[in-house]
Amino acid sequence: MKYFLGADGGGTKTRAVCIDEKKRIRARFETGASNPYSVGFSKSAELLSEFIDEINEKYKLSGAVLGIAGCSNLNAALKLKKRIKTGFDFQIEIKGDIETAHYGAFAGKEGALVIIGTGSVVFLNTGGEFIKTGGFGKVIGDEGGAFSIARKGFNAVSKIIDGRLKDDALYELAEELDVLQRDKLIEFVNGENIARYAGRFIERARKGSKLCMRILNEEASEVATLINVALKKYPGCKLPVVFTGGLSNDSFYTQLIKSKIKKADRLLFMKPRHTPEYGAALLALKLFKETQ
Repeated sequence: MKYFLGADGGGTKTRAVCIDEKKRIRARFETGASNPYSVGFSKSAELLSEFIDEINEKYKLSGAVLGIAGCSNLNAALKLKKRIKTGFDFQIEIKGDIETAHYGAFAGKEGALVIIGTGSVVFLNTGGEFIKTGGFGKVIGDEGGAFSIARKGFNAVSKIIDGRLKDDALYELAEELDVLQRDKLIEFVNGENIARYAGRFIERARKGSKLCMRILNEEASEVATLINVALKKYPGCKLPVVFTGGLSNDSFYTQLIKSKIKKADRLLFMKPRHTPEYGAALLALKLFKETQ
């Protein structure tokens, strides 16, 4: 029996599964962050090497695919691969986490994976090519993601502090977070991962904050535009779509996005078939089954 490893690594944790050649899960694993742009290439490679070694001791692996955040860029993937422990008698392929997540969500078939987490991106498999829309990072892009929502939310709080805006529901949230003073707000947004607070602004929009609702409408429109662009590039009749990422679990926000999509009748919304790490394992099976 041959065994294959698939991993999904991000800035918080890394999940992995080991499957056999009949696609059955034989073991699951979880360890720390492995995004090389969060923890550094050397630390990422060290962590990956350690858990691959541990898994290989229990299951003689025939191949591994690691879907790692930040490694959609070929140079980054090669840089990380060079630092991973040598001496394994099986092949290891490093891919971007978006690609392996897509493979898991659609089991290798056509479709658009809409990721709305800290950032936002749409990854489309047309059946003939892969097209990425969005995902330019929080500095110049990622509209519709948690960071962008939170940044706009705290910007609105700054205007409330100055007296430029008024919104009772948002005022109450700022009071709860203890950021109703200029110095406290500046210290807070510079010391916190503000993307974590996007859900709080979405909650306030639900509770009647006109400012938060305006922000949410703007951000939902941005995600809808990403989907509209993907739809234009898809030659088929019905485009399968899967939402994933932390904000995809908020039905209020996802419904708002859907309401802004043009030609929504051409979309087929569905649940992901498999997890990203299982998608990576399936890809390893496909790539390396015949190599040993």
